[in-house]
Amino acid sequence: MINKVEKYRYDKENTHFDRKEARIENKKIIAHVNGFANAEGGKLVLGISDSGNITGCKAYEGKRTE
Repeated sequence: MINKVEKYRYDKENTHFDRKEARIENKKIIAHVNGFANAEGGKLVLGISDSGNITGCKAYEGKRTE
Protein backbone atom coordinates (compact mmCIF):
# COMPACT_ATOMS: atom_id res chain seq x y z
CA MET A 1 0.00 0.00 0.00
CA ILE A 2 2.82 2.42 0.82
CA ASN A 3 4.27 1.94 -2.67
CA LYS A 4 0.90 2.89 -4.21
CA VAL A 5 0.69 6.04 -2.08
CA GLU A 6 4.19 7.06 -3.13
CA LYS A 7 3.31 6.39 -6.77
CA TYR A 8 0.13 8.51 -6.51
CA ARG A 9 2.12 11.36 -4.94
CA TYR A 10 4.25 11.70 -8.05
CA ASP A 11 1.92 10.57 -10.86
CA LYS A 12 1.08 13.38 -13.25
CA GLU A 13 -2.55 14.48 -13.08
CA ASN A 14 -4.47 14.14 -16.32
CA THR A 15 -7.97 13.38 -17.64
CA HIS A 16 -7.84 9.91 -16.05
CA PHE A 17 -6.07 10.67 -12.76
CA ASP A 18 -6.60 13.36 -10.14
CA ARG A 19 -5.68 13.76 -6.49
CA LYS A 20 -7.31 16.03 -3.95
CA GLU A 21 -7.03 16.83 -0.28
CA ALA A 22 -9.70 15.09 1.79
CA ARG A 23 -11.08 18.49 2.82
CA ILE A 24 -12.63 18.99 -0.62
CA GLU A 25 -16.39 19.65 -0.68
CA ASN A 26 -18.64 16.70 -1.50
CA LYS A 27 -20.10 18.45 -4.55
CA LYS A 28 -16.58 18.88 -5.98
CA ILE A 29 -15.88 15.17 -5.45
CA ILE A 30 -19.13 14.37 -7.26
CA ALA A 31 -18.12 16.67 -10.14
CA HIS A 32 -14.79 14.83 -10.52
CA VAL A 33 -16.46 11.41 -10.41
CA ASN A 34 -19.06 12.53 -12.96
CA GLY A 35 -16.29 13.77 -15.22
CA PHE A 36 -14.58 10.38 -15.07
CA ALA A 37 -17.91 8.61 -15.67
CA ASN A 38 -18.60 10.75 -18.75
CA ALA A 39 -15.13 10.00 -20.12
CA GLU A 40 -13.41 6.63 -20.19
CA GLY A 41 -13.16 6.30 -16.41
CA GLY A 42 -10.43 7.44 -14.10
CA LYS A 43 -8.98 7.43 -10.63
CA LEU A 44 -9.56 10.04 -7.93
CA VAL A 45 -7.24 9.75 -4.93
CA LEU A 46 -8.26 11.58 -1.75
CA GLY A 47 -5.77 12.50 0.94
CA ILE A 48 -2.97 13.76 -1.31
CA SER A 49 -2.81 17.43 -2.28
CA ASP A 50 -2.30 18.67 -5.84
CA SER A 51 1.36 19.29 -4.96
CA GLY A 52 1.80 15.67 -3.78
CA ASN A 53 1.78 16.29 -0.02
CA ILE A 54 0.04 13.59 2.01
CA THR A 55 -2.82 15.22 3.93
CA GLY A 56 -4.62 12.05 5.06
CA CYS A 57 -8.31 11.30 5.45
CA LYS A 58 -10.63 10.90 8.40
CA ALA A 59 -12.44 7.60 8.75
CA TYR A 60 -16.02 7.66 7.49
CA GLU A 61 -18.43 8.07 10.40
CA GLY A 62 -21.72 8.16 8.50
CA LYS A 63 -24.72 5.93 8.86
CA ARG A 64 -24.87 2.56 7.16
CA THR A 65 -27.85 1.67 5.08
CA GLU A 66 -28.78 -1.94 4.54
